[in-house]
Amino acid sequence: MMGEYFLPLLENFGFFEYLKHAEDVPDSDVTPAYCAKHNWIIGSPDTVAEKIENIYEEVGGFGQLLVFGFDYVDNPEAWRSSLELLSKEVMPKVAHLKPGMPKAAE
Repeated sequence: MMGEYFLPLLENFGFFEYLKHAEDVPDSDVTPAYCAKHNWIIGSPDTVAEKIENIYEEVGGFGQLLVFGFDYVDNPEAWRSSLELLSKEVMPKVAHLKPGMPKAAE
């Protein structure tokens, strides 16, 4: 789905520049494997919690996470397991991250 549909769609909209970790990365390098390494929050519960905390610190906080999912009709247990790990193991590790009040415009 990512290689055949979603990444080509993002490329058509000129979105690849936002997926690259460096400006000199060629568009041809932006593959599902590249995104797994540089963009997606995937891995063990400890790795995912660490990545969430790093992103939180880098961008100055955020209030929500969006889980990007697909049709798991052929393997619903994989989806259930992933969400269970997220809720029971990852979220408690990042529960201390609380967005601050936005700064008033000057």
